[in-house]
Amino acid sequence: MDKDGIRPIDRAIANGNEVMVSTLLKKGAKLGPTTWAVAKGKPRIALLLLNKLLEDGNTLFRHGRLKDAAYRYEYALRRLPRLRPASMASATSKSAMLSNNSDIFAQLKCHLLLNLSRTKRKIGDYVEAEKFATEVLSSNPTSHEALWARAKAKNDRGLFQDALVDLREALNLAPENLQLHAFSMQVKKSLQEISESKKIVKQEESDDEDTIVVMSEV
Repeated sequence: MDKDGIRPIDRAIANGNEVMVSTLLKKGAKLGPTTWAVAKGKPRIALLLLNKLLEDGNTLFRHGRLKDAAYRYEYALRRLPRLRPASMASATSKSAMLSNNSDIFAQLKCHLLLNLSRTKRKIGDYVEAEKFATEVLSSNPTSHEALWARAKAKNDRGLFQDALVDLREALNLAPENLQLHAFSMQVKKSLQEISESKKIVKQEESDDEDTIVVMSEV
């Protein structure tokens, strides 16, 4: 902190110094309530902060620190709605730039939700994983990645038929995705195995009903 008790990153944000903010974030500067307060009305700096949270979450995810990764994504999502309206309202640029800012924030939100969905699934919270993927689709219905993520969550819940519905739609959007085709085949195989298992059980029950027990004579 400086002599006024202000942290370097907060001072840089207040001055609108994007280069310094970026440098301090790379050095591990922590984000606090004051950081977000001074970032209001500064959409470009807000994006730097939010992207840093996204990157940190991705790094934690790759290292298997799933709960920490989920916290970063959720923290960014909590800040996103507050920052977006404020920055839109206080911007002095033309409507074209406002629209561009809005699109960037919307895209960032989709990335955060999609990564949070994947993280929740890895943790084993399949219902939450499905919910976050659905939230992505509510704003971006042509996202084959969101459909794929939701299909994986449904598959892990044993909802194979529902998963296939999402996978068919995803394949229509991304027909050349080989991994998507492979996963679809995997789900179909699981569904077929369950169907065959049910047939065997039904046949065994039918055989039991047809069996006549004869008491031997004494």
